[in-house]
Amino acid sequence: MAALLHAGRGSALCDTSAGYLWGLIRSAPHPIRVVVPAARRVRDVEGVLISRSRHAPDRVDPLAWPHRTKAGRRDREYEWRVVAEIDGRLGHGGWLDVQRDRRRDRAATVAGRTTLRCYWTDLVPTACELALEVAQVLRAKGWEGRPRGCHSACPVGAAAASWNIGPR
Repeated sequence: MAALLHAGRGSALCDTSAGYLWGLIRSAPHPIRVVVPAARRVRDVEGVLISRSRHAPDRVDPLAWPHRTKAGRRDREYEWRVVAEIDGRLGHGGWLDVQRDRRRDRAATVAGRTTLRCYWTDLVPTACELALEVAQVLRAKGWEGRPRGCHSACPVGAAAASWNIGPR
């Protein structure tokens, strides 16, 4: 709650912090992750990782308290016609949920999009490896950028350094 008060209006818990409150992961994450609207600048504070997103207002569940990002939505669609879906237990617990997801995946394929369906257990312990896989698929689809690692020992940064392309 203190992290949200620090970040101010329009902020919400996101990623593993939201997942913890939704009951998708068992232990409280560190650092606490908060998303704020892209135009907002928030001073860094120890133990809180602030990210900015132009989609922040659309990602927040208006009924959840403390404010947090929604679960069970299309997680990210890139302009290279790649859709990344991160599935957790919430909204994916039954056979009808699986069928709904597969129908959506088939519709994306018919429309020429590639769906990368990942699970919460892919994201939490191996987020950097998952990010590298997404970057490799985007690259195969024509992206000319270079992924950035989240810290100095991140495998994404090390792998991207060997890519013979410049940053965007």
